[in-house]
Amino acid sequence: MLLNTKLPSKSAYFSLPKFCGALLILLSLSVITGLVFKITILTSILPGYINMVFNTAFCFGMAGIALISLQNDHSTYRFRAFFYLGLLILTIALLSLSQSVFGVSNGIDQLIIKVPNDHINPYPGRMAINTAFCFIMASIVFIFLPFTRQKWASMIVSLLIFLIFFLGLSALLGYLLKLSFLFSWYRYSQMALHTASGMVALGIGLGSIWFHHKSFEYFLNKKEDLRVILISSIIIFFAVYISAIVGFATISQDNQGLLKSLLAKSFSSQSQLLLNSIDKSDLKFKLLIQEIELSALNKDSFEKTLNLNLSSNFSYVALYNSSNRLIYQFGNPLPKGAMNTPLKSKQNIQLLWSDGFFLQHDIQLPANHLIRRVVTLSPLNEFTISLSKNESLGTSNETVLCIQKSYDVANCFPSRLTPHPFVRTLGRNTDTPRAMSYALFGKSGLLNYVDYRGESVIGFYGPVGHLGLGMVNKVDTRDLYQSVRSALLETLSILILTILLSIGFIYWQIQPLIKRVVNSEQTALKQEALRKESENKLRAILGHIGEGIATIDEAGIIQSFNNKAQLIFGFTESELLGQSLIQLMPSIKRILGLEYYSLNIKENTFNKKDIEVLGQRKNGEEFPLELSISELTHEGKRIFTLILRDITQKKALEAELEKNRKLLMHQASHDPLTGLSNRTQFEHDFETALNRAKRSHEYLAVLFCDLDHFKEVNDQHGHNAGDLLLKQIADSLRYLTRATDIVARVGGDEFVIILTQLKHINDAEVVVEKILRGIENPLLLNGKTITPSISIGASLYPKDASDTQQLLKLADIALYSAKQNGRNQYALYQPTKDSP
Repeated sequence: MLLNTKLPSKSAYFSLPKFCGALLILLSLSVITGLVFKITILTSILPGYINMVFNTAFCFGMAGIALISLQNDHSTYRFRAFFYLGLLILTIALLSLSQSVFGVSNGIDQLIIKVPNDHINPYPGRMAINTAFCFIMASIVFIFLPFTRQKWASMIVSLLIFLIFFLGLSALLGYLLKLSFLFSWYRYSQMALHTASGMVALGIGLGSIWFHHKSFEYFLNKKEDLRVILISSIIIFFAVYISAIVGFATISQDNQGLLKSLLAKSFSSQSQLLLNSIDKSDLKFKLLIQEIELSALNKDSFEKTLNLNLSSNFSYVALYNSSNRLIYQFGNPLPKGAMNTPLKSKQNIQLLWSDGFFLQHDIQLPANHLIRRVVTLSPLNEFTISLSKNESLGTSNETVLCIQKSYDVANCFPSRLTPHPFVRTLGRNTDTPRAMSYALFGKSGLLNYVDYRGESVIGFYGPVGHLGLGMVNKVDTRDLYQSVRSALLETLSILILTILLSIGFIYWQIQPLIKRVVNSEQTALKQEALRKESENKLRAILGHIGEGIATIDEAGIIQSFNNKAQLIFGFTESELLGQSLIQLMPSIKRILGLEYYSLNIKENTFNKKDIEVLGQRKNGEEFPLELSISELTHEGKRIFTLILRDITQKKALEAELEKNRKLLMHQASHDPLTGLSNRTQFEHDFETALNRAKRSHEYLAVLFCDLDHFKEVNDQHGHNAGDLLLKQIADSLRYLTRATDIVARVGGDEFVIILTQLKHINDAEVVVEKILRGIENPLLLNGKTITPSISIGASLYPKDASDTQQLLKLADIALYSAKQNGRNQYALYQPTKDSP
């Protein structure tokens, strides 16, 4: 069924600002709700982080509404909406900022909601200075946006949007990298984490509006190259800025990354070991159930099954009849009171502890079985040993496995340092939830905290698959940092020694170089005058040649650039003299271009002809360029002459010829009506597929398909309808088969399908049934509904034959059988007494 769709309007470009506006409104409402009802999680997002104040939340709400109200076609109402919202935001931000600047209190901090003094921050409820600056800049953007046809206003708006995003991103990086100076301009003025996120969203929303605004186009004089340069510059700036901040943070946090990696690997190993142990035990139990279900139908075989040696797989097996009476028992059950817990993603399975971990299965069999209930215990010895002897990160290394009992309480299995089951609070009702709280909540990560022993630890927490279990792998901080601290001291001493030696070596080399420079300065001035005279003569000659010619020195610096070369690239000679010629080649093609000859620049002779590279004109346009390079020596210096030819038309002609060649090849090998392979191409592809199947020892199926009652379609609906039906049948066959299969039209209403790379001989029947069902869908042809059907005959390699002709012949015989049996079905080739 076709959907009635419309082209997106211009307002569709503003979906991102509307999304950002909605986020800001949601953030504002959440924080205000938290402040009114004293819900800490809504005001600080994460425990221990700074709260967002009411004025900040209110301004975010107004900014979100202003973003949504902005459109391409500014009506009077919408104009007033974001204009007056901007004025309101500006007023609140200026009043808040004036208090910090002038050291006064005007009551704006707690005008709506009273915030108690916590004796730590003397200015409760006050908007941070950097937050106030961001809102002032945002309000100016809202106010100035209608007047940005003036270039000065456009420049101000661009700069302010950039600064809003920059300050928000800086604060966000400060929280992420634990660099407080990025979000705290002084002790009592700190931008909150969610405030920083809101500023980033506000900057993105304003930037998206501005980049699609008509005034921005006028600001750039409608030049796309300026847009690319501006956006690239912004991206480069932030890439360099973020890299610098991350590099700075890495110096102080690389120890944390190393510890996290070690703990994460140990956690992953323990978690995966438990999952693998459970899966292995689950598989053994399923095999046991299959044997019981098969043998329970026969008393003799049932007795044999009960006498199997189960000691290697189970420590306990109990079988019950329909009256829940025990009729067979192997081993001993665990004592009562053993810790047990059901696994969420495993039905009828429990994890137990009694001097080790066990997996208990308890299922009911169908009513028609002699055995109605099966209970087993499987010891998880590997996981038990792993938890009890895990000292990979030190003697204090411990892995704790728990399951949630209630909202703030968890039952924990014994661990290496606590050899008995225990109960732990999760700390969810406090400002500092414990690591196990996050793990049972489905989160993974690293956390520094004080454990139940009162020791400072670092632990990696996370869920164990989807079992409802949480796991924490922790170690005392002092154990982990001991080796890192020693390695760091050694590295610092080596680094300082290397720097001192490098400084000494540079000083030793530069001092004699300065003397040589002073002595050769006068000689260089004389040679420079002679060189310029020679260059002027050479430039005059090159300027009248009809091909692009440039000369460069050994470093690739342009010495001359004739008129034809200037026409090719769009640069003047003065713009390129002294510049590297490599800037005329896109960076992605440099290795194939001028850096190619740089690898051989030290050879005695260098000559390269007709090198094809990708050039770049002054306006940014890329074009194919043919380059010939020859070497000469002038006044004892090596100079390279480059002959440049624009081969854009040549490449276009070659591309057109190649396109026509491929089109002719396709027409020669494919059916013009359906686009499927014709008989010639099919025979080639079939032979290739069969040879591959022989080499790979795979199965292959040949499906001979014939469209049922196709002549009646032509007679009743016309040949156009028949052709349309053939096309749709061909499309269906392509859709119902894999990309590795071969589909061809070999006759009027006859198709052949080769199913390749079959792993099992029965796979062919699955595909055939899928084709029969897929073809039966009603089709609308020329306003009339037709329900097509197809008959299929199939032969299999190597079961039926081992050559193409015989396989086709046998498939055709099978097709005849399918038609004889009523059509709209398939038949596999069945040999008869008369078959060869």
